[in-house]
Amino acid sequence: MQVNSSSAEGSSIDQRPPQRSAVSGWVWRCGNLISQMCWWTASASILLITFICGINVARRYLFGSAWSWAEEAMLYLMIVIVFLGAVTATWHGIHLALDMLVKQVPPSARRIIGGLSATVTCGILALCSGVSFQVVKLLYDYNQKSQALEIWLWIPQSMVCISFGLMALLGLMRFALTEAAFQSDEGR
Repeated sequence: MQVNSSSAEGSSIDQRPPQRSAVSGWVWRCGNLISQMCWWTASASILLITFICGINVARRYLFGSAWSWAEEAMLYLMIVIVFLGAVTATWHGIHLALDMLVKQVPPSARRIIGGLSATVTCGILALCSGVSFQVVKLLYDYNQKSQALEIWLWIPQSMVCISFGLMALLGLMRFALTEAAFQSDEGR
């Protein structure tokens, strides 16, 4: 396994591809906006975890009492960090990839394998999103709440559903941009 090095080099949140058409530019801007929103939310969650943990340690050792809800809150915030971070990694193509064999085939076969891989991956992500939606719906229907924070459990669980759906959407958008660039290069 390795990081997809072709897009990891020089990849940043504000990276923009060469403009091929108005539609591909619009798709890129939408994908980049979603990715940035996820990145900033995950970053804010890291800061919030740091704040909660620091205050809780100070309360425990200085005053002899700690917040009973702190661990549960930090756990839910970690879920936010992981899943929204995965959405950003999907958009920028910096996720783990098993591409040793793919690099050995000719470019035309690589394009077919890439399309098949994107289709299967997005299908699995969409399926996971649908299944996790059923879990969220059950938690909502049963009005189940967490023990310490006493928030409805469908709220943190919905992050899984939303993130899988966003990863599927951004994966399809990324594949569409790759195909548009390939067809544009073929036309020259």
